[in-house]
This record gives sequence, structure tokens and C-alpha cells, in this order.
Amino acid sequence: MISYGAALGIDYLLANYNLSDNIPYNKIGDIPDNYINDFNTPTIRYNFGIGRKELIKNVGFKENYRW
Repeated sequence: MISYGAALGIDYLLANYNLSDNIPYNKIGDIPDNYINDFNTPTIRYNFGIGRKELIKNVGFKENYRW
């Protein structure tokens, strides 16, 4: 049994806001019959985030969308 994966991501700074985006890929192959698989992740995932280090003095935020 072999598992493999890859990820592509980017972070971008736009007018004091940080935008982040990544797409991970995970795959498990050749599972024997009667094998209980604990590899509990979708093959392709998508994450998008937006944040700002200092929205007002000493207060920032970060929001993430995951699918």
C-alpha cells in the first residue's frame, strides 16, 4: 500500500491584507481486500484565507474557508 500527495499554495499581500490559497492532493493506492482503511481525507481539498495583521491597534483577524 502506497500513499502520496502534493500541494500547491500561494500567499499574496494586498493593501495590508494577506490572501492565501492552497490546494492539497492526497491519494492512497492498492488497498488489499479486507483492509480497514484509516486514511480519512478527501483526494482533493481547497483552502482560502484572508486576514489582516492589525485591523485596529493590537487587533487583527484571519478567516479561512475550507472545502
